[in-house]
Amino acid sequence: MIEGHEKSSSHRDCLLTYLHAGKAFASRFHKQIHENNVYWEHVLQRVIAVIRTLAERGLPFRGAVEKFGSPQNGNFLALLELISQFDLFLAAHITKYGNTGKGNVSYLSKTIYEELIMIMAQVGHGKIISQIKDSRYYSLSVDSTPDLTHMDQLSVVIRYIKGGQPVERFLIFIELETHHTGDKLAKQTLQYLEEHCGLDFSKCRGQSYDNASNMSGRYNGMQQKILEANPFAIYIPCAAHSLNLVGRSAVDCFLAAEAHAKATSAISQTYNKIIDALDVISVDDMQKGETRREAANLSNKLQELEFVLMLVMWDEILQTFRKVSKKLRCEFDSLEARAKEKLPDVEYKDTRQRRRKKMPNDGLAPELRNKGQGACHRETSARLRLSRTAQLPKHHLSRPSYHRNRTDGNRGDEKWAIYNQNIQRNIMYEAWASFTDSGKT
Repeated sequence: MIEGHEKSSSHRDCLLTYLHAGKAFASRFHKQIHENNVYWEHVLQRVIAVIRTLAERGLPFRGAVEKFGSPQNGNFLALLELISQFDLFLAAHITKYGNTGKGNVSYLSKTIYEELIMIMAQVGHGKIISQIKDSRYYSLSVDSTPDLTHMDQLSVVIRYIKGGQPVERFLIFIELETHHTGDKLAKQTLQYLEEHCGLDFSKCRGQSYDNASNMSGRYNGMQQKILEANPFAIYIPCAAHSLNLVGRSAVDCFLAAEAHAKATSAISQTYNKIIDALDVISVDDMQKGETRREAANLSNKLQELEFVLMLVMWDEILQTFRKVSKKLRCEFDSLEARAKEKLPDVEYKDTRQRRRKKMPNDGLAPELRNKGQGACHRETSARLRLSRTAQLPKHHLSRPSYHRNRTDGNRGDEKWAIYNQNIQRNIMYEAWASFTDSGKT
């Protein structure tokens, strides 16, 4: 009975009808899935284009209100609104899914673009790591900076060669712990490179940081800890930081450099007369034995080729510096002229100045007193120098070498002595005092 029914034409027709109906349903279902995938792919293409545009330019995404149609909805939604004016597909999507709220898929919320940014960052990071591995050798450069929440972050930058050209790539910001010692910084950097990036640190051939003691320290700095892990990672100080330090030092010692320019010029112009004067003093029986020996030593020192070479070199350098400083003074004169336009009948105020006790090494030239304009320059310079001194760390101020190299002060006022330019008469005493002080230090 059952066997006869299975072989009947009615059973076969019903079975074929059932199978064809299932295939039609599956076909329609797969077609709908494909259409949905294509639809959301088109949405993501537009969303990713907006994300890349904002991320490349470092622009913020979110606004005060996350709703379409609001003027405070931020750059992300604003760009989507702009594109929708010329894209009917995106306009229809925003109309349908724009302000549906949480729990509804739209690919237009902050959640999706934050997730897409992370995915794009991971893909880009992976490509950079692959390029570094292909280039084989690389160098390391790190620097720390606080963010808006005052959390210090260590930026890691890798330099390598790609296609015969140098390439510099930023990798990551690493949040730093409380203690920023060279050992901890080196451990965090090595852990990231080896564990998270899979890089062979033995292939590192260079490291570059700023001139902070915890980074460039010879014994406990990060560069030393890196050298202990890889002796081929040669340390090169950051040129930008070094230039900044040179500029700051040049500003701090501006007046000292000006005085050195005058001293080197005077010694260079009267070199032979200085030697003759020292030789006369060294054989003068009227002088003390210590004075004669010191004059002889100075004469011998000045007649060394190394000394003359440095004298000629520094004289040329400092004279160039002096010419530039004179040019800068012209700028001050123009500022002073503009100030006098506002107060044409007012002059600089003269202030009382205490007489300074003359010291043995001051020379024979009389001391001149700055008044009016000179006093203003002196006091302004002193305030600037004292304000910078107040910003120095306490351990730096406690060093004897710091106080030895500073100008003597009286209640915060620095004393400046300006001498007549009678080089023929006073150069011997000035040079003698200068070399005596340098010999003692």
